[in-house]
Amino acid sequence: MPLLDDISQFLCTWQGRDKTIRTCSFGLGFISGVFPTQQQKLGAIQGQLSSCRVVLRLFGDLPVWLHCVDYGLGAKEKHPLMKVLGVINNVFDLLYFPIEHIAWLGDLRVVDVNSSKWWRLGIITWGLSLWTGIVRSLLMIYSMRLVRAKLIKQKKYGALDGSEENMNRHLAELIHKERIEVLLLVQRISDLLNAIHWMPEGFLWAQKLSKTWSGLFGLISSSVMVYSAWINQQAAKTKST
Repeated sequence: MPLLDDISQFLCTWQGRDKTIRTCSFGLGFISGVFPTQQQKLGAIQGQLSSCRVVLRLFGDLPVWLHCVDYGLGAKEKHPLMKVLGVINNVFDLLYFPIEHIAWLGDLRVVDVNSSKWWRLGIITWGLSLWTGIVRSLLMIYSMRLVRAKLIKQKKYGALDGSEENMNRHLAELIHKERIEVLLLVQRISDLLNAIHWMPEGFLWAQKLSKTWSGLFGLISSSVMVYSAWINQQAAKTKST
């Protein structure tokens, strides 16, 4: 069956498997909040799934590093602020992985460190990465809407720069890119809500979210990740045929 083949291929990829495990993990967290009597059993499974993702991320440094090298100083970005935010975001992403590795090794007592402090530092680094990503997404959405409004105005008054067909295609591409960026914004905001919740108590709403809300925010962000990864896979499949 084509659908089962697509699902199988999706789960064979690192992104597909990781995002699926993440969705299941947060889904269990949400369910355990709704049904407190099952919290211990579901929490045990959720803990194992989370640990699985930590181990898988041991091999994530190279892809992130290659992405950052490819991005460089943001030569492809048109706005200087986007370049700065992109570089800062990449720096936080690069820092997150070794920090998490040290925290993990500390938990296993392979290295003599206070693993709690390293996990906390990892959450802060992740939160900063999400924050810069949110600002980037907002700027990109704003920029795309300005361009779209300009194109619609040109189309309305007949001041077309090229054929109407090209104009319509450009508008469709802009709308598609904007929708993707809105989804990414929702994902990052949902994750930031949880990142702040996991930070040391006393900062904003740190340690104040219930398991239900934390699970829900994680489920929302994970669902967006799964959807995005699935769409990318289908697009790549269509392009190759």
